[in-house]
Amino acid sequence: MATVAYQNVWKTLTAIPATSFAGKRYTFVSENAAGEMISTPTGGVPLGITNEPNGPGEPTQVHAEGELFVVLGGTVAIGQGIEVGANGLAVALNTGVRVGTCRVGGAAGDIGTILIK
Repeated sequence: MATVAYQNVWKTLTAIPATSFAGKRYTFVSENAAGEMISTPTGGVPLGITNEPNGPGEPTQVHAEGELFVVLGGTVAIGQGIEVGANGLAVALNTGVRVGTCRVGGAAGDIGTILIK
């Protein structure tokens, strides 16, 4: 039986998107030099995972710690380390910075659960 993704949020932040985040819910986000929310670059260190697909200037909730929903950018198994892939998606740790641990895995495009602390 497949495991269903779940969330247990410990810490949230509020950020203001630099561009529209339509279609980017549950992806890794960072800040630009102006302090606005952007998609985390591949291999980068995120602030957290966006929970709301808001537009520029609209305050957006970012989950920064906990067991969090995230969109997978490739096949990831339970227990694997996670790094940021293209477009702020979660991928299995390879040569990037470890940002979390997979708690509920899946294939590319699935919503999984990762632990960030």
